[in-house]
Amino acid sequence: MRLGGTEHRASLPPPAKSGPDNSDFQTWDLLSGAIADYKFMSFKHRGCFSDVAQCRVMDINDTMAIKILKKKTRDSQQPSRELAILRKLRRVDPVHVVRFYESLQHKGHTCLVFEMLDKNLLELLKERHGEPLSLPVIRPITQQLLSALDYLKTADIVHTNIQPQNVMLVKQEDQQPVGVKLIGFGSAVQTAEVKSSSVVQPAGYRSPDAILGLPVSPAVDMWSVGAVLTTMYLGSPLFPQRCQYHLMKTLVETLGQPEDELLSGGTNTLLYFNTTEHTWTLKTPDEYKVTTGFMPQILRGSSSRFNSLSELVELYPDVDTRDKMAFVSLLRKMLHLNPQKRISPTDALKHWFLSGSKEDQSDSSSHDTVSVSSVSVPPVATPAEEGHTSASLNEHSAASCSGVESVAAVCCKDEASDEAAATTDCVDPTSVVTDLNDAVPADQGPAEVSTTAELSAQVTADTHETRKAPRRLLKRVRRFFGRVFRTLCCCCSAPATE
Repeated sequence: MRLGGTEHRASLPPPAKSGPDNSDFQTWDLLSGAIADYKFMSFKHRGCFSDVAQCRVMDINDTMAIKILKKKTRDSQQPSRELAILRKLRRVDPVHVVRFYESLQHKGHTCLVFEMLDKNLLELLKERHGEPLSLPVIRPITQQLLSALDYLKTADIVHTNIQPQNVMLVKQEDQQPVGVKLIGFGSAVQTAEVKSSSVVQPAGYRSPDAILGLPVSPAVDMWSVGAVLTTMYLGSPLFPQRCQYHLMKTLVETLGQPEDELLSGGTNTLLYFNTTEHTWTLKTPDEYKVTTGFMPQILRGSSSRFNSLSELVELYPDVDTRDKMAFVSLLRKMLHLNPQKRISPTDALKHWFLSGSKEDQSDSSSHDTVSVSSVSVPPVATPAEEGHTSASLNEHSAASCSGVESVAAVCCKDEASDEAAATTDCVDPTSVVTDLNDAVPADQGPAEVSTTAELSAQVTADTHETRKAPRRLLKRVRRFFGRVFRTLCCCCSAPATE
């Protein structure tokens, strides 16, 4: 059945700017599909392998987003793989995955017709000049992305390209909860067909399993979602986006070194680590250059922004500590270095950051009324670090074309914008020590405060310890002046006795 109705006449938009490969598309060109015809209006986004155009459905007042694949691609099978996955998704139509309608051909281009969505998360952050999102906004985004991952895992699909650009807001009326959908399935693969060498992931959102060349599983998507949520919380990416060595170095500094069994099983491990009979150590930049032929330009404070994820709780003093602890607890499980111990979407949806938001939070009512329009309002809390916002956000577009860079591209480019927030001296990567707060034994996951009572006891204990410190100092001062007083009294009274 074709879409139909009364044609809506609109004023002509400005002529589309066409590049060499999309010169086949001119304003008001007609694209014919099986269920509708579409008038080309303008290009909305440009990429290395595809462009996205805004098109109007003929005879009705509606617009669609049409992804136009370039004629020349490095992988001739990519369009057919993407189309097969989109058709599989269309049969179920999961709520938090972009809706796909049909495919068509136009002047040799494969065109994919999708629903029109709003801005993506990267555009949202840029509009806010790097102001982070508040936890009441991050919470529904987390829930919806995890729901999308849960479906993808059930359908045996690995997305491999989750990043802020591929998470889009849904157009909604005011006072409705924030809605997001996952897009960008051009690099998606069936679980049975995935190869570790073929999955790269976008820089800055790349899992350690992909970097090391370990077998790829749906766990790589969970890592990327965790990194996206961290970007929303900080207002800029936590992990470097241009240099794979710098990325691995930051992972080691922030999360600890991957377990020996993971390093032993990675096909790319020797690019980043030295090995002796019993130990693995991260290569220095000079050693990395000897191995790869490229010198990582880690300048102006190469240390990571945080020594552990625990430090994220210390940000934003005006925000409820329990909310921050719950969020960071979930991040630890999503960003577990071991993919086999990384939390699954099903378990993540049960985490207390999500399940406890209504029953245990005193301001639960506000979580249910956060609207898309309210996202543009800056949060009350201000980020702890500045100068790592606009430049870092621009790295998303500059770091890699279409969000994915080649494994062979180990050459590290200018890291100046990545390092804008770092002010400490460079740490020798061979002497990096795993943070004890984030270290996880091989036989168990990260520790978590799972109940309100346990959390209350922990916070009370921390508060009690904080209060005890000045009391102990006061007692020591009193004892000191007591000794001075007694000594002076003895000296003054001695002559009178004689």
